Amino acid sequence: MEMYINHFGSIDAVNMQFEVDLNLRQRWRDSRLAFKQMFNESLNLGHARSSHIWVPDVYFRNAKQAKMHEITVPNKLLRVSPEGDIVFSQRLALVLTCNMELEFYPLDNQACSIEMESFGFTTKDVAFHWRNVTNPVVFNSEMELPEFNKNINKTYENCSKEYGLGTFPCVLVRLHLTREYGFYLIQTFIPSILIVMLSWVSFWLDPHATPARISLGLLTVLTMTTQISGIVAQLPKVSYVKAIDVWMAVCLIFVFAALLEFAVVNVLVRKEELRAAEMKQREREKVEQVTTETNEKPTDSEVDPRCGKFEKNKQRKYKRYMEVEIGARIAFPFVFALFNLFFWLCTLRVIA
Repeated sequence: MEMYINHFGSIDAVNMQFEVDLNLRQRWRDSRLAFKQMFNESLNLGHARSSHIWVPDVYFRNAKQAKMHEITVPNKLLRVSPEGDIVFSQRLALVLTCNMELEFYPLDNQACSIEMESFGFTTKDVAFHWRNVTNPVVFNSEMELPEFNKNINKTYENCSKEYGLGTFPCVLVRLHLTREYGFYLIQTFIPSILIVMLSWVSFWLDPHATPARISLGLLTVLTMTTQISGIVAQLPKVSYVKAIDVWMAVCLIFVFAALLEFAVVNVLVRKEELRAAEMKQREREKVEQVTTETNEKPTDSEVDPRCGKFEKNKQRKYKRYMEVEIGARIAFPFVFALFNLFFWLCTLRVIA
């Protein structure tokens, strides 16, 4: 067996499959077809002749769909040497299954295989081997992959399997793919980082600007939720947590926490303002009562000195909300930076 891969189609993570267009070449010797004593030149037979001689009954074990190119004629090559050595080549378009492991998606590596097995002959009748050359599977040098690095490592294995009717010969090539994450960096990671940073703007807004801070908080939460929904639609519904799930969940927690921080500050400010107003009103009533007993009408200057201490108390209470705001301005960026450091070190070390 040997193979020339013309190009890859889409590598579909949702359906766990990939498309490939390839030329499959098989070589074997059939001494019954030797004609050396007649003349010493190889014969190129037409594609129709392939039905008149024995050919291996190869099928692709992990194929979901397969077809042979037939435009403008069936794409088959059949060549026979004077010694009876046969080269049989076909151009095929395949949709193959690939059981992907997406724990580190989109910073992941995948291993997808092309498996070729005999359908009716056991190992007692026929044996499959990769051609004894340095590289039996060759890629088109101009081939491009939309999501993966085109420098694909290959490993060759024997995958013969016992089915009850006997052991059937099988060979496979495993293609080790490394996903390029530049697209996801631009379209997912950087926008989510900016959304999280946008939620921190509310820490510098006046706590009395309730509409502005609520609008900003809800906007960032809804934007993160929309972004998560778009990513989920592009992935299969697997039961384990993926790296992108962790990233988006943490970003959502950060923007939601920023909204909760405003709720805490707003409640604290309103509570202290109400308390200060009540205490000031009680003191004003006391001043008015004293001045009434002396038949003197209180002046504003007499009320203000008595209420001055409550103004100071009010300012002291406001200092508490400022401490919360300043703490949030420092803690949120610091914790988010730590998360980024941990996330990228772990994921990039795995794909390295």
